[in-house]
Amino acid sequence: MSANSGTPLIELIRADVRFASVIDRFGIKFEHYNLPLVKACNQSNVDAQFVMAIYKAFECENYFPKQELQAFPLRTIIEYLIKTHVYYINQKMPKLEKLLDALITNYGNSELMLFKVKDFFVEYKRNLIAHIQKEEVNLFPYILKLINGVDHVTMPHSLYVILEKYSLEQFAKDHDHADSELEELGRRLRNFSAINTHPAQVSLILEELRQFESDLAMHGRLEDEILLPRALELQEAAKAKLQLLCVNN
Repeated sequence: MSANSGTPLIELIRADVRFASVIDRFGIKFEHYNLPLVKACNQSNVDAQFVMAIYKAFECENYFPKQELQAFPLRTIIEYLIKTHVYYINQKMPKLEKLLDALITNYGNSELMLFKVKDFFVEYKRNLIAHIQKEEVNLFPYILKLINGVDHVTMPHSLYVILEKYSLEQFAKDHDHADSELEELGRRLRNFSAINTHPAQVSLILEELRQFESDLAMHGRLEDEILLPRALELQEAAKAKLQLLCVNN
């Protein structure tokens, strides 16, 4: 659909149901869904232009509004990534686990394959949480310290300590979104369904997985194409500032 900041939220959600979870992440209340996007965002003190850019990223799988997203402060990007982490941990993962548990309750008493699917999911959840913790404990605080170090008056020693404690290059090298694990989970579920002919319940889980994969893919692009490149530039700016501070002192 042709959408803009004047489009009512409910119409954006009807056009793409995944957007409902995005609205929820920003804390926009249900009673504001009939309002135009900009007014609904204003009611919740949310940047309407940023929400619109995120909507565009969800709306078309072959389109990523890179130029628009690059215009927003890094703090805004990080805040959204953290909100998305909360959504994954508190809503998306528990919902998937409940659906798998219901499938086991109905069919799993004699289905070893299904228990293996659940074990695979539990391991995936553990890995995803570890991935999120690594970003929130190390990466995001480091970037925020870089922002403060570059934008404000900083003592050379303080800036040196910030730069010495972390490496964005190493993080980028090790960064893995684990998309293949979700694909493998879907493959195992499809194999179970084909053998045991339980298409309806499995189809519901597969649709949840499909939406989760799509959300994760957009989340990964936001990190890889917006956050990390700009953070690397910020890190170089911090190094240049440190050199200047050392020369002047």
